[in-house]
Parts: sequence; C-alpha cells; structure tokens
Amino acid sequence: MSTEILDVRLCMGTSDDSPLDACRGLFPHKDHPGLCARCLMLKSSASDKDKIEQIMESVHCRGCGSVGRHFDRQEKLCGGCIVRKDHVEQDPKLRRAQELQDEAARLMAEARPDAYNARSSQTTRPSREAPRTVPAGNRRISAAPAPTSTSSAGHDASGRRIEISLWPCVGSQQFVAMGKMTCSYDADTPMTDVAEEGVQRMNASYWDKKCTMSLERDVDVRWTGNLLPEPGTMGMTVGEFYDTHWVVSHRHIYFNTAPRRQKVRSQNSQHMCLELLIDVAGWEARTGCQAPAECPGKRGRPAGGKNKRVQSNVSADEDGSARKKQRGMAMQTQLATYVPSTAIRATILRTQPSERLKVTVAASDFDERELSLEASYLIEDGAKIDIDLNDGKPPHPYVAKRFFNIGNGINKVSCEENGHYLRLEAERLERGQFYLGKFLEVAKEAGVSVSSGFAFADFILARENTEPEEPGSVAPSKASGIPAEKWETDWPASDPPVGIMWLLERRRTSAVDRWSEGL
Repeated sequence: MSTEILDVRLCMGTSDDSPLDACRGLFPHKDHPGLCARCLMLKSSASDKDKIEQIMESVHCRGCGSVGRHFDRQEKLCGGCIVRKDHVEQDPKLRRAQELQDEAARLMAEARPDAYNARSSQTTRPSREAPRTVPAGNRRISAAPAPTSTSSAGHDASGRRIEISLWPCVGSQQFVAMGKMTCSYDADTPMTDVAEEGVQRMNASYWDKKCTMSLERDVDVRWTGNLLPEPGTMGMTVGEFYDTHWVVSHRHIYFNTAPRRQKVRSQNSQHMCLELLIDVAGWEARTGCQAPAECPGKRGRPAGGKNKRVQSNVSADEDGSARKKQRGMAMQTQLATYVPSTAIRATILRTQPSERLKVTVAASDFDERELSLEASYLIEDGAKIDIDLNDGKPPHPYVAKRFFNIGNGINKVSCEENGHYLRLEAERLERGQFYLGKFLEVAKEAGVSVSSGFAFADFILARENTEPEEPGSVAPSKASGIPAEKWETDWPASDPPVGIMWLLERRRTSAVDRWSEGL
C-alpha cells in the first residue's frame, strides 16, 4: 500500500491543525486527506460542550470515519461500509490496515495516555459534572441504547458468566482498608444491579461500621485508572457492557489491568477490573459526617506546604501561665440531637407471662448484668406502658444506647439529664411511628402508591439494675462510664429517680437502609 493512500486513509491534521486534533485512526474507506469527520466536528465545536457530548455519544464509523446517531452500534459501521463489509473482510491489505490501527492505538495509549484519553473522551480526572448517583456511572443514562443481542461478539448469552473485580477508590488511590470485591455475574445481569450490590457490600462490610450514614448516590463506576465507561454503557447488561468495550479500537486501556491468564478473550475467561469511585467530599457535604480516618487522603500534608507552621498545643490561662492542651473527644453540643453512643449487642429473654420481664445483656462491658424493664414510652401523666414481645421468639438482638457520657465534670451529664434525653428520643420514635401510620392510611384512601419500606425503630427504655441487696454488692457496669467507687458517693442508690437509663433498639441487619435523625 503506497504512502499516498495511507496518508488519505489516515486521520492526520494539516499544517493549520494541532497535532492533538487528530485521532490518528486508519479508516479503509476514507477518501479525503486530513482529519476524519468526527475530529473535524470536534474541532469546530470546541466551545460547545453540549454538542461535543452529542458527538461523542454518536457512533464513529470504523470504515470511513463518519459520525451518525443511527449507525450500527455493535459493528460501528455506517450503512455504506456495511455494504462493503464482505469485500473488506476478503482484502488482506485492509485487514492489515485495521491491525495497524489497533497497534497504533495501543502504542499511543501507552506512550501518551493523557492525550489519548482526552481525544477518546476518557478523562483520567473525576468529572464534577457527572451526577453522584448510584447506579448511574455516566453523564446521561437516558441516552443509553436499548439492550440488544450480543450475537455479533460471537457468544451466546445463555449460561455465559463474567467475573468482575470491584476496587473501592477515593480519587486516584485505592481504598485498601475496604478490600477488593470479586464476583461472577450472569451475562444478562444489568450493570445497575452490579453497582448497587457493590455499594451495599461496601456499607455492610466497612462503611456502616465506621460511620453513622451509609453510602448512597456518592459512588460512580469507573474502569481501573479512573476511566469513564463508554457513553451509555451503564444502561446495558454485563455481557453487553463487556462486548461494547472489547470491540472498540482502544480496548487496551480498559483490559490492560486484567490478570495475564484472563487477557485472552474466551468463553471461560472473561474478566473486568472496575473501580467504585467514592465522592468523599460530596458524602461529607450531604450527611454532615466525617469520613473514616483510613480513607485515602485524610492524612495529607497541611495546606501551605511542609514549611507551614504547626499550630501550637500550648495555651495560656487567665493568669498568664502556660499549660499544655489536653487531647480528647469534645462533646458536640450539650443540646445536640445526635451524639456519640456506646453500642452493645443485647439478648432479650421473654419469661412466663405471669413473671416480670428481665433483660440480660451479654457483653464484656456489662459483666452479664441484668436490666429491669422501665417503660416503652412515658406519657404526660407519668403512667407506664408495658412491653408486649409476643410478636417474635427469643432471643432478639438489641442495641443499647445512652445519650451522653454520664458523670460529674466537663463534657458529662447527670443521670437525670441522660434519662430525660432518652425519654425525649423514645417519645420522638413513638410519635414518628404514629404519624407515619396515619400518613400511610391517608395515602391508601387517596389511592396514592407509597413505598412500604419506611419504619421507625422498635425500642425499649430500660434502667440498669444497680440496687444492691447489701452495701457494695452491685456496682454500675463498665459501659455506663461511672466508676464503681464513685457510684455510692455521687449517685446514692436510695434515690429512686436516679438511675442509669438505656435505650434498647432492635438491631438491624446490613440489608436494611438505616436512617435516623436522632441516636
């Protein structure tokens, strides 16, 4: 093949074009010198982001280099090139030209990944314009094509499975503390389900144990190296997602991170390495919570560089004397609706109906201590409402919570204040469940469809059993935070209103989406 023919069929810019304007692709049926049709359109629309996005979402014909919305998305050919397809496949020179095109794309991706990704609309930086939604992983899910058959890839979707490895990442760093998730999916599984399952597994295994709010729309799916998927592919199935990225000429940038034994595309060894990119800043802004300390980038260099002056840990008293600041967890606010609490898994034992209900807490901090039932909810006249646990069989897993650190001194509250705030929390849970039930009744009467997946937590108010049969026989549990030697002096056991109150909530499984405005 002569150099003149290669120059015509190769997408190369003229003297008036920048070297970055050309994709350097080789198109067998391109009959004019210079840039291909897509590169010309991108150059003329450099200031119009919407039009650039429309161009990149359209199909780029591999035969002649033209662009169209209704071209064959599987073969990436226009109508004229499909007609020539039989002859093209029989031409060894053109087959060699296609091989050279793939080789050129691979070399360019290795030598200049930034320039190549920019021309392929696969930026290595997280896109701030993309909505932080799960399971969406691209800018316009509505533009995704309808799922089509994958027969052109030479595979039958029936029984076909693809292995997917998911790495949680923050920015360009892997979240090593969360670990990698690997699972095999059926080819007809929607990619949206894969993304949603990955988020739920991250919440259940790590995030919910470190934070009070779960990850939701704060995660995007990317290829390894923070590469955006091809436009519209997140609306496809797993098999279509794999095939679409495999048939593109620059597939090397997607599959170059797979294990060596899985690089060969076969029925039994199809593998994808994807990332779940966590938008930590967006999550913190949405929830008002702090990300885990193990999160990548949390321990970075302070702003201003290494020579920035570190804040002194010495302060001056009113008399002018210097003293060292004490480190410790400061209470958020004395009237906060959400504060740190101690979570202990408890077991509720139901005895005979005629006997009094006892709550046995099995935890090291409680020393196998008994809790006597106080009330589920105190109404205005002070009467007590008994607890009915006939809706289940023992044992029931519960979580015990207290409002503040109990004690005398700074950042602590008295037993009366602790019990008062817990009763307010219990009243809010009781009233919330009542109003939610009324709302569902009104919605049902009006014929409005409302999700039934909302409920307020079941709870029990309990008082820790610290009434000694003889002096010194019973002391507060370690979990209460009250030293045994100070219990009888600071909180006399003879005063009935004084006691260590606990709010017991039924422990929820990892499959439940948890949200609470209070504790």
